[in-house]
Amino acid sequence: MQDMQDMIDRLNQSGKRLSKGHRKIAQYIVEHYDKAVFMTASRLGESVGVSESTVVRFAAAMGYEGYPQLQRSLQELVSHSALRDGDGA
Repeated sequence: MQDMQDMIDRLNQSGKRLSKGHRKIAQYIVEHYDKAVFMTASRLGESVGVSESTVVRFAAAMGYEGYPQLQRSLQELVSHSALRDGDGA
């Protein structure tokens, strides 16, 4: 669960230097990571009211090579969290 908390902290802290659209994405991921983890960049953008390219730029701003890498990172965090909590066993 610490890895997930680290990701959430990173997203929350990044809000101070992100654009309005990027902050909306970060907030959505923090509040709905269980849904966001399975969304395409297009679907995530649609859910928060930004373009797909804004989602891709957000991933880059967070230090990822692109949205697929951010999505994989979220999936790993959710998977590891579920296993530690006993939900994924």
